[in-house]
Parts: sequence; structure tokens; C-alpha cells
Amino acid sequence: MRREDRWDLPEARRLPELLRWMERKAGPYPFPSAGLVVTGRSGMETQQMITMGDDFLRPEVVLHELAHHWYSRTSLRGS
Repeated sequence: MRREDRWDLPEARRLPELLRWMERKAGPYPFPSAGLVVTGRSGMETQQMITMGDDFLRPEVVLHELAHHWYSRTSLRGS
């Protein structure tokens, strides 16, 4: 790991805490696992994985992307 990338780790390590917060608000996480990948300059939720640029790596953005996991899962049930 490059030294300049290490500042992302404390924020990325908050994913379990943020996931627990979302579960208290929205119910059990609808997938067996969750992950976070720091990429270029974007933010996107995919099934079980969030990809985002380091400039977006803030708790409120991670929570926003996690919320899509619940919404997409519930909107697809029964279709």
C-alpha cells in the first residue's frame, strides 16, 4: 500500500459500523456480504459492493450508497 493511500483506511474501516446503523434504520442487510472499493472519481453501489473515489469516502456518502442496497433489493422482490 502506498503511503499516500493510507488515509483512506480509517474511513473504509467504518463500513461495519455504518452497516449496523443502516440495519437499525432499514432492517437486516439483504445480502450475505458487503464491501467497499476505493477507485477513481466516482461513487456507485453495485450488488454487495460500493465503489467510490477517495474524494467521496465520507460516512454520509457511504450510507447513501448502502441505502441503495435495501431499496434495490426490496423493489425487485416479486418482479
